[in-house]
Amino acid sequence: MYEDALRENPQMSGIHLRLGAAYRRNGQLEEAISAYLRGIDVEPGNVSLYNNLSSAYGAAGQLEEALEACRKALEIDPENTRARENWAALKRFSEEGEKVDLTEP
Repeated sequence: MYEDALRENPQMSGIHLRLGAAYRRNGQLEEAISAYLRGIDVEPGNVSLYNNLSSAYGAAGQLEEALEACRKALEIDPENTRARENWAALKRFSEEGEKVDLTEP
């Protein structure tokens, strides 16, 4: 469904966001990461894409990438509650050396 919509409207970042979330729910983390990155290419200022990218990287055990995506979300919107919560969770997990599994909205 989302793939069809993207073929018709590849410049709609919201479709990339929803496709990434669908992949993530199905445990397809690499596909989710790719969808979020394509969405960011379309709309680099989209905080939700960076938040979800951070979450997917964390679930995939790619902590440095998760931190970087979260850092970018906070650069765009320093008051974004979700980004701030993700940052705190990522820092806590990085100190404990555990895999990060942040939830997406």
